[in-house]
Amino acid sequence: KVRRRHTGRRLSTERRMRWWSRRLLAAQTVTVACALRSPRGPCSSFGGRRRATTTMRSSVEADVASKTAATIRDYDAVAVHYDAGNRDHDVSQNVEALLAPLRAAFPGQKRLRLLDLGCAGGRDLETFAALGHDAIGVDGSPELVRLARARGCNAEVRDFVDLRLDENNFVVPPLFDGVFANAVLMHVPSDAIDRVLVELRAALRDDGVFFASVAHGFDEDREGWSGGRTPETRSWCCFWSATTWKRKVEAAGFELLDEFYRGRGDAFYATAWRAVPVGGEAKAAE
Repeated sequence: KVRRRHTGRRLSTERRMRWWSRRLLAAQTVTVACALRSPRGPCSSFGGRRRATTTMRSSVEADVASKTAATIRDYDAVAVHYDAGNRDHDVSQNVEALLAPLRAAFPGQKRLRLLDLGCAGGRDLETFAALGHDAIGVDGSPELVRLARARGCNAEVRDFVDLRLDENNFVVPPLFDGVFANAVLMHVPSDAIDRVLVELRAALRDDGVFFASVAHGFDEDREGWSGGRTPETRSWCCFWSATTWKRKVEAAGFELLDEFYRGRGDAFYATAWRAVPVGGEAKAAE
């Protein structure tokens, strides 16, 4: 397997945060660039472009908020049954895909600080704790977080498109050795995924590892409402082709370490990524 190294000097903490702030701002505005265009041609003035951009951004953010709120309600409605149905699901392959490169990157560090994104009822948090690691979970569903806390897990309620990793027991920069996002980022609308990936990179230390499994779109990218878990609820789901997913994660500051498929009919595309050091340059070694 190809190992990758970086060259270049590292930046100070202050310059790191300025660098990530610029990338986060760029990711937040990339989806509203179309506001600078209209069927009649470009806006005639800077003020007109600025108003159009602001209006488009507000519209996109409202749409994203509506989709994520509906998805959270879908999980809240069946939290207990969802948790029970997934307690014995074997995700050891995914856990090892996160931990193996972390052991290689930080061989002297026995206790890793991990973020479980979409922790649900705490199943994987318990696994990480049993292995001796310090794991914190976030989930958009208050009911699932309640179940995780009842099991003694450290879990916080967070909307995935508004993670706020600088609040409560989260401290940046950077705070995690690894991020575990198992079958969860598929619920982030495409209009928000770029900035979510950038925020996750900002929360990882240099050479940290990001694992994600997403709904596999095979050769196409698509999104829409899935059948709800109750007659009154529904979830928003994104399906990504491998090509698009890799391009997006690489743009957020990662390089690919591993990839594989899981589930019946390869329903999930799983990838492990190294956080490229800020100010460094990824370089393949012989």
